[in-house]
Amino acid sequence: MGFLKLFKSDPESPDILQARLTVASAEGAHRHRVNEAKAKLKHSETAYVGSKVDTFKGNKLTTTTLNVKPAHGVEAAVDTTGNSYSNARLSVTRLALLGPLALAAPKRKTVDNRELYLNIIDGRGAVNVIKCDPEKEGDAARQFAAKVSTVGRQAVDAEALRILGLAFAQAKADLNAAESDIAERETARAVLTTLLDQRKADGVAAKDSAKLAKHTAKEKAKAAKALTKG
Repeated sequence: MGFLKLFKSDPESPDILQARLTVASAEGAHRHRVNEAKAKLKHSETAYVGSKVDTFKGNKLTTTTLNVKPAHGVEAAVDTTGNSYSNARLSVTRLALLGPLALAAPKRKTVDNRELYLNIIDGRGAVNVIKCDPEKEGDAARQFAAKVSTVGRQAVDAEALRILGLAFAQAKADLNAAESDIAERETARAVLTTLLDQRKADGVAAKDSAKLAKHTAKEKAKAAKALTKG
């Protein structure tokens, strides 16, 4: 027992300490490569996909795209037709109930035949017409149209966006490569594991040797005692 305590309290050998340092260095280098690749990917993604601007009736607008297509040159406008008005009508029921008073207070009915359309025109002149509720969606449609036109003037053109897409794809590939590049780290870990296993094996061997020596000493003591008695 005393031998085991002594063995466990022994400082690690220089080769094990060096192996631990090598593992720590390899793990740190791997993390650094991965984090650097992630940062580049995030930058490339923002440049290519763009930042979210707004969404309206399923149409997604970013700083570079509209519905995942280049937003450069896209324009939008809102068209309205019809109007809303009130008319007065005299019903038989009101005339029966109110008599002559019904003539002074005829029932008024609001007639709303307004229609509102959001027109999105891409850089080639193709028009996407989106019907909207003039009462509930009028303001949102006009705001979205204004944002689309602004982005259309500011967004990069299709060729520039294609180049950004290639850079984004390369950044994803670089991240995969960085995450998979673990040979140095795994080799360092394997060396440390081998040294620790050898240290453990040496400790077991030393323990067995100590037990054998103790047993031998006891046997010799017994033999000597037997000779003395004889």
